[in-house]
Amino acid sequence: MFMYYEDMKRNLPATIRKTAEFLGKSITDEQIDTMCTHLDIRNFRNNKSVTCEELKTVGILNSGEQGFVRNGQVRGDAEEMTKDIKRRIGEWTERHLQGTDIKFPDC
Repeated sequence: MFMYYEDMKRNLPATIRKTAEFLGKSITDEQIDTMCTHLDIRNFRNNKSVTCEELKTVGILNSGEQGFVRNGQVRGDAEEMTKDIKRRIGEWTERHLQGTDIKFPDC
């Protein structure tokens, strides 16, 4: 299963339902509401399990470095990635997704 950030931003409950179905799990509307709250970018950004705080503590990331969670906006990479990085991602994507019907914009 492939999911796209744009789809999650557009309709997170539908993405959660699709993921649960893919995993063969049943999920209630209440559980979906709870997950939507948990995955909201404002709450997600404060989740120490994904903010790489442990990596900063042990010195792998510098304390001022950005962790895993960026700004939570669709196409936010446009402001943060250099043309060279975008080119390299595009090349990697093209090479590794040959023969599939998976397409990413701007790659």
